[in-house]
Amino acid sequence: MDSLENEARASGINLEFLRSFTGWVYTISWTISFYPQLNMNYRQKSVAGYSIDYLIMNMTGFLTFGIYNIGLFYLPAIQQQFLTENPGAIIPVDKNDVFFTTHSLLINLVILSQFGIYRRTFTRPPKTSTRILVISICIYTVILIAINCSGYFESLNWLRVLAYISYTNIALTLVKYLPQVKLNYARKTTLGFSMYGSYLDFSGACFCFLQSILDAVISGNILHVFHNTTKIALGFICIIYNLIFFVQHFILYKKNNKRKLIASVNTMLLPSEVVPDYDSDDSFDGIY
Repeated sequence: MDSLENEARASGINLEFLRSFTGWVYTISWTISFYPQLNMNYRQKSVAGYSIDYLIMNMTGFLTFGIYNIGLFYLPAIQQQFLTENPGAIIPVDKNDVFFTTHSLLINLVILSQFGIYRRTFTRPPKTSTRILVISICIYTVILIAINCSGYFESLNWLRVLAYISYTNIALTLVKYLPQVKLNYARKTTLGFSMYGSYLDFSGACFCFLQSILDAVISGNILHVFHNTTKIALGFICIIYNLIFFVQHFILYKKNNKRKLIASVNTMLLPSEVVPDYDSDDSFDGIY
């Protein structure tokens, strides 16, 4: 890794600038990835085709990742613990990480409000995902209170505590896309789900990987790629699921999307509200 860094510097490449640049590119990509869906819901005055379970689990994940980012970026004691455990490493959290998680949580709250505004197009109340969100908020509130307590709590390794909190985001990310994949499958279409958001999500994950590689090159240790395990895992999972969305949109349901667009003109319904024929209404159970 040292040779890679030396070659880069010899060729005039500023690795620190490149690292910062890739960080902001993935931050901007992931940040604006929510706006196509927000805009689509607003223009169509409908949330049909977008899974509220996916949305709520997304919010819960950003809450957990945000606590980790804020703690590691703003608290000197936790930064010192990290540098002590990882000599020669650099803090794997930048301003863009803090901005991204905070903004993402807020913009998803706005999208959540659309489910109330356009509730006529939404019929299935989320149960499991809502419980996950409520329980998570309670747990993290207790943890934040504990951080401010004295005595035994001061002896805890808060870097590890924050890391464990961020790992819950990895677990949520493993399953949060499934409701949207299932919804697309049940409706046999991706209409109502903004693919522009998926494109941006995918590109953000790729640049996220690139920044982690640059972290390792700068520090001279390939193992430093995994210092921000949550970021690496999120990027990998994000790429896999977006590839699934691409297959659904461009291969599996391409013809059906076109048929539903034509049907929407004839029925005066929104494309996302044209429901395909099913043998039973039970086909929709649990997909929202």
